[in-house]
Amino acid sequence: FHGYGLPPSLLASADVSTYLIQRPVGAGEVAELGAEVAAIQAAALTMTATGLPVKVLHTTYVPADQTCLCLMDADDAATVMEALRRAGATAARVLPALAL
Repeated sequence: FHGYGLPPSLLASADVSTYLIQRPVGAGEVAELGAEVAAIQAAALTMTATGLPVKVLHTTYVPADQTCLCLMDADDAATVMEALRRAGATAARVLPALAL
């Protein structure tokens, strides 16, 4: 994909409010994903109600890669990480993401 032809300067300086959470999920953990996503959504609602806006946009599990990908909207990565912490969830990576 390589930036879909967007100049590197745009990708580097973009005002990002969407973050991609990526984490490996073993075969034995798949059944627990629904509860984990619900816990993250609940944490996000609580945080938003107290003035720290964060929202779960979409979650996808990729069985062939044993990876869970979750898109979240927040002012910064620290807010996303706080929502994950409050939910008791872990993330291998929290990356800024752009919708194209």
